[in-house]
Amino acid sequence: MSFYEQFNEIKEEMKTLYLESNIPFVLAVSFGKDSSLMLSLLWEALLSIPKEQRTKTVYVISSDTLVELDAVSAYLKTSLQMVQNKAKELDLPIETVLVRPEMKERYFWNVLAKGNPPVVPKSKRFRWCTSKLKQSPIDRVIREIQRRSPINIDSNHDLYLFLGTRDSESIQRKNSIQKFAIDGSKFGRHSKYDRVCAYYPIKYMHGSAVWGYLYDCETLPWGMPLSTLESFYPEGMYECGLKTDGQQSSCGGGRNGCWTCTFVNEDKMLDEEVKKGNMAAKYLYDYKKLLAAIRNDARYRQATRRNEHKKLNKRVEQRKDAELNLSLFDTFEASLEEEHSLHDYYSFQRGSDLEYTAGSLTFEARKLLLEHLLYTEQITDLTLIEQEEVQAILELWREEGYKYGLIQPRKFEYDGAVVFDQNFKLNEKETQNPQPQFWITREFDCNRDEVIEYVRKREQETGKSFYYNINHWDFGGEEGFVYNTAVFLICQPDINSEAAAGKIIDEWLYPKPKVEEMDWDRFAQKYIARATELLSRPSYNEEDLKQINSVLNTLGYPSVEGKRKAGCLC
Repeated sequence: MSFYEQFNEIKEEMKTLYLESNIPFVLAVSFGKDSSLMLSLLWEALLSIPKEQRTKTVYVISSDTLVELDAVSAYLKTSLQMVQNKAKELDLPIETVLVRPEMKERYFWNVLAKGNPPVVPKSKRFRWCTSKLKQSPIDRVIREIQRRSPINIDSNHDLYLFLGTRDSESIQRKNSIQKFAIDGSKFGRHSKYDRVCAYYPIKYMHGSAVWGYLYDCETLPWGMPLSTLESFYPEGMYECGLKTDGQQSSCGGGRNGCWTCTFVNEDKMLDEEVKKGNMAAKYLYDYKKLLAAIRNDARYRQATRRNEHKKLNKRVEQRKDAELNLSLFDTFEASLEEEHSLHDYYSFQRGSDLEYTAGSLTFEARKLLLEHLLYTEQITDLTLIEQEEVQAILELWREEGYKYGLIQPRKFEYDGAVVFDQNFKLNEKETQNPQPQFWITREFDCNRDEVIEYVRKREQETGKSFYYNINHWDFGGEEGFVYNTAVFLICQPDINSEAAAGKIIDEWLYPKPKVEEMDWDRFAQKYIARATELLSRPSYNEEDLKQINSVLNTLGYPSVEGKRKAGCLC
């Protein structure tokens, strides 16, 4: 097969697919090299079809995640507009759509408002950002197109979704395509919608072939110079072959999407910009590294996961209701008291946190990250977060009961992560913090859920958190005595002893009762007013004035002197 034959076959395949039914085409594009090639091939296929037969609309959808680099975002929007303009000029049935995530899908709302941890590199389980930032907004458009399109009773599909994904991109991409492939072809099932057929036209193509075809022309069909696209790939046009050990991803690439993405260990695009002397890129890269580091820092992760805490709240309410019902039948008979005591012992909810588990980012981490983001925005003169998203973040904090005070641009002087493995053993390789770690134990005579609720309340009141785990001491059924213990982690500058660490925890756990300060000035004014009223009388008791002046002198105020003659009121 000649070099160009593979591309001609794809164009013929697209042309046949277009003409054989009225099923609409949807192209999901990022205007990277792969989706640009896919759109170019379809563009050429459409031009080869007579105008009177080009009756079916082709939807070209691109997603603005709101966390793209400014240059990438501008390139994407410009490309989409150029596609629309050029298609209109050539009378091609192309309609462009730019989608954006809704507020609760946005990156910073999820990380800074809810505390969703940034994704772990190469994670297959918790890559929440892709579905929220890209897939969900595109899915809404797909559903709307399906709703407007006629039902095809003669077909298993209502829509063809074109995806510029290739097997040779990475092991993970290849496995993802194969998982939904239909009989090993370029067609596959959609992961969500039964009546959407996924189509991978360049599935078997190598990256060098992609560039080879694109380099045949200096300008993409819609008018975008190829050099603009190439500038987003610092490694150049060729990529290495697919690794064959089944474990590693392919090398090459270089173009990364969101500047906040922590799915990759090294952001080659940002790194290249930093090497060119782009100071704004340096600050963005620093923030991204902060996201990646704080994600694994035990000090900035909740001890309980969000969904577990929701279940906990229900259990606490149920327990309160049960205790209320029990108290209605309570008596003072000793035998019943002893029975209730044993019931309390056996029903006591014991803590037994034997493994390290990390929940959402703590409120403290979220606040520090928001202020550092605003600082980064200020120093780079870039718009990194929209004001409406900042307000939505603060609104959720208020709903969750946190007191946050003044939010302003502030640099976060991060001192390095403290990382533990599943067994609470310090991960010395990933721990970068030089401060000593102290585990401080405190006792609680309440159920595990109530301990967590109390700690949560202190977090809301103070805006500060300490990672902890809960265990218990049990003296046995004969003694009928059991209590829980919470062990708190302290690791911060200037805390070099267990006693100092214990003091930090005690002051945080057990706040001193607020004593209202006496307003002595206001108190004195009452006596001055009393003396003035006394002197306004035709005659007054001199002893009353002496007593008032004695109080005023004690408070440091001068005596109130009268001009009228004192007399005796009988």
